[in-house]
Amino acid sequence: MVWTQQFIQDKLATSRKWIEKAILTVYASQTEAEKVYHEAKELNGAGFSSCDSDIMSSFAEWLSGGKDRHLSYKQMEVAKKRMPKYWKQILKAIAAKQREPALF
Repeated sequence: MVWTQQFIQDKLATSRKWIEKAILTVYASQTEAEKVYHEAKELNGAGFSSCDSDIMSSFAEWLSGGKDRHLSYKQMEVAKKRMPKYWKQILKAIAAKQREPALF
């Protein structure tokens, strides 16, 4: 499959599964300091931007807290608006995982 910007952005704006996995993927690429302080501390092209870091990190921590956790309706509405901009990071994660079981 050829992964396009439009395809990934559409999924990140509409699919609960894609959004929640993408939040965890982007969060995982943040530095430890960024995870602790919920701030973008480095300009490294990885993790959440400074305007999204606090709220999206809190969503990631919630999702990481248990097997059957999902975002609430309100959280999902916020994530649908914010996550499409992270399509490049998700594309990189997909490319890195192509030889493993599907990430999404």
